[in-house]
Amino acid sequence: MRLTAACSLTPGATATQVKAKFKEAAQYLEKVQHNTLQSEHLPIAAALWRANHTRSEQPNNLKKGSVAFNAFPDSVINQLSRLQFTNLTVVGLHQPTNEHLGRKWHGEKVQCAITIDNVQTSPNYGKRIVAVEGRKLAPLSHESPTLPPGTQFEAEIVAPPGAAVIATTPKGNSLKITQIKNYDFANQELNSEAAQIRIGFISNRNPSKSPLLGVLLENKVLGILDKESAAKLESVNLLKSGVTLTANLHNAPATVAYLKVNPDSVVYPHQEVAPLPSLPAQDNVSRWANRELEPADWIAASTAVGQSPKYVEKVKQVVEAYHTGTALSERAEIAMQKDFQAYKQVSQELGQWHQAAKALGKSVAYVNRIEEVAITFHQPKQPIPIAPEAVVKMQQDLKNHQSLEKIEMLSRLSDQEFIQLHQDVLNHLTSAPPSPPTVAVLSALFELSKS
Repeated sequence: MRLTAACSLTPGATATQVKAKFKEAAQYLEKVQHNTLQSEHLPIAAALWRANHTRSEQPNNLKKGSVAFNAFPDSVINQLSRLQFTNLTVVGLHQPTNEHLGRKWHGEKVQCAITIDNVQTSPNYGKRIVAVEGRKLAPLSHESPTLPPGTQFEAEIVAPPGAAVIATTPKGNSLKITQIKNYDFANQELNSEAAQIRIGFISNRNPSKSPLLGVLLENKVLGILDKESAAKLESVNLLKSGVTLTANLHNAPATVAYLKVNPDSVVYPHQEVAPLPSLPAQDNVSRWANRELEPADWIAASTAVGQSPKYVEKVKQVVEAYHTGTALSERAEIAMQKDFQAYKQVSQELGQWHQAAKALGKSVAYVNRIEEVAITFHQPKQPIPIAPEAVVKMQQDLKNHQSLEKIEMLSRLSDQEFIQLHQDVLNHLTSAPPSPPTVAVLSALFELSKS
């Protein structure tokens, strides 16, 4: 039996119809702008922007953040002349990727920068992260505002205590106490030796549920004992109300930090950067790399070329002594010049890499990624060394570009020049030349050896 079904085809919108719809939308926005009081432009633009930049649980929900700008462009442009936020949030401070792991943050002012994690093996690869004093802190949360990579600023950092407390007994056994923020020691930093904690039942906030097994400190509720810790106590018959234990208390590592940005300290990449001689004028590379390097630049240069933290710390001591009038030793002078030479070489290679990537037809995103690597490398205060994976890609691209240049050079030869060059190659292969071969001969040899 053959089954048939009726179907119909509806033609799509024509280019003319699409243009008409866009024109209709533009006219509608003009009408809205004309009929809205000037004093209401900014509040409505802010509401539109927020509505189009918040999550929606509905599938296929279409939002266009450009509506706010298209409706009230003058108000938006005027507002954007000032920094729109001063609060950033980073997450994952407890992860090993945090190069400040273990450091406490109590609101001290520090120099920060926005950079891109370019280590392919890192779980934060490709993410925007905050670097503090030249070392990686953590990535920005998904809900946090952000700034362009390469932006530098001063900020106060506060990291509230971790969500749990670890109690360590004299025998080295550890118990985890959770939900600290819900009870008497919320947001308090604990670092107590030989504290007396007591196991006890705590009323559940939900009256219909059973009491919770909690931990008390100084007759105040500290938190709830987690299941694994409760099992440990039960295995030694200590999981009883009223049992008292002696333990050292300390907060679990913080997971979140909050940055309050000083708006007057913000320096955007386009304000601090200028091209290297090997890069086109529009590319963003630090002006700092172009000038003559001095001893004061040694700290940044040694950091950028990937010297160890111990080495950089020693450099800081030497530079500080130099500023107080102590001359550099011969050994220090040699080490400094080596770092400067390595820095300038990498700087030049970054410029060549940028040009090579364009010549090889790499994607815009790939070329932009090179620019971001160059920006973070050339930061005068907080440079980020080039990741090994990026170095490998750079070397591959430079090698491929050299081959491409040789091929292009051969393609520009006239028939007569090519015949003469071919004869020169044959002569070189059959007899020792009276003088070293020319660049053209060497290039031809290179290409013929691959054919």
